[in-house]
Amino acid sequence: MNEVIIDKSMKLNEILAECAKECKVVPMKSLFGKHSSEFFMKISFERHDHGEFTQEILAKSLEARSSGWSGMKRKDLLTLFVESKTIIDPKTVHDALVSFLLASKGTTVFGSVWLVVKLNRYPAVLVKICDGIREKLPGLMIGELQIRTMEDLQKLYYLEAVVKESLTLHDCAKPQDYPVIIPVYASTRTKSAWGNDDAEFNLERWIDSTTGKVKPVSLFKFITLIGDLHQCLGMRFAQLQLQTTIAVLSVAST
Repeated sequence: MNEVIIDKSMKLNEILAECAKECKVVPMKSLFGKHSSEFFMKISFERHDHGEFTQEILAKSLEARSSGWSGMKRKDLLTLFVESKTIIDPKTVHDALVSFLLASKGTTVFGSVWLVVKLNRYPAVLVKICDGIREKLPGLMIGELQIRTMEDLQKLYYLEAVVKESLTLHDCAKPQDYPVIIPVYASTRTKSAWGNDDAEFNLERWIDSTTGKVKPVSLFKFITLIGDLHQCLGMRFAQLQLQTTIAVLSVAST
């Protein structure tokens, strides 16, 4: 994953740097012609063969666990699944993992595209993301930190607000002829819920002015990923993937 992110983010950085130098609007058609949604899928999943890939890594994780892995610093999603001391059925772990991957794929792919668009439209937001990374994860800024953990990402409050605000305004695309019952677009632009700036890209709505942390918001208000029994299965996983991707791209653009 790290190799893919570094390679693709540097290529993306070259395009963004050229546009910034010449004070040009980023050519989105050209940009996503070279860096299509498949690029974002590769960042998140590395390979398309989910079954074979997860079985292969699961076998390695189980082998490492049986030989004692307490000293290992790297923890992937499969590692977290099987880290428990209880006996876990490999098929159960595999099925759960694939469900998370597939459930979060659409959100990650299209969410990444819109986040890149937003960061180009609001350069001040990109600056604040980088400031937050520099303060909370300085090792990532200077190249010493290559592995992000959930704990690391949870320190980046402003980045989480950026992801949630973008998802609120631009939910992932639905397949053709897909039945849509809830008016998500209208619901996320309702003044009674979001205020008079409901259609604006306003990160401060997510940040608690006292604590500086992200405010907890009901999923029936932040309805992009739906709530209750129909809540997106990969919601949290997709948000973490988006935060990881944007953190790396933000660092690469400085």
